[in-house]
Amino acid sequence: MARAAAALSQADVPEQGVKTALIMLNALLERGAQVGCTEDTWQQISAMLDFGISFASRVAAENNGQVVGGGLTLLTLCRPMRKYGRDHQCEQAADVVIYALEQPLLKLAEAAGFDGYEVFERVKALAPNQFFSLHQVGIENSIRVDAAHTDYIRVGLDLQKGTIRDLQAAGVMENVETVQQVLQFVKQSVKAVLDVASAI
Repeated sequence: MARAAAALSQADVPEQGVKTALIMLNALLERGAQVGCTEDTWQQISAMLDFGISFASRVAAENNGQVVGGGLTLLTLCRPMRKYGRDHQCEQAADVVIYALEQPLLKLAEAAGFDGYEVFERVKALAPNQFFSLHQVGIENSIRVDAAHTDYIRVGLDLQKGTIRDLQAAGVMENVETVQQVLQFVKQSVKAVLDVASAI
């Protein structure tokens, strides 16, 4: 544990979003262990996190470099990650990454005293194109995810109001660099933890 903590301390801790980063890191390692990720799978996961960092810039292009907060930008990355997994024959890695991307919203809701899964299901219901599109289930020509513009999830839990609402309209926005730093920290930390594990 001491060696893992020392390794993690070498990662670039994000200025904002530390809790989000740790929630994602824990989820990624936990789910990866559950499904028996191999070294190849972890390398695929690392490449997917790089893809997420890049894709976040395209989401931000819609809003002058800002993205929706409240865990929604991470959810927006789920569909492109699913397609990436299909295109690169790494569906298991995609499943692990998507699981980790979903966890911050769940934990955020639960920490505020809400039923995390109820909030998650309501957000999904209000963003059908993200979660239930024809493209999602494999009909490749229905919705393009490689276009210059991309759909993004805007309706989520407003903690101050305690309601599900349009967070973009409510001004719950953050700089895209915050999301990118979170993903970069998770990527570096996974490598650090695995390096420690392989040395023990």
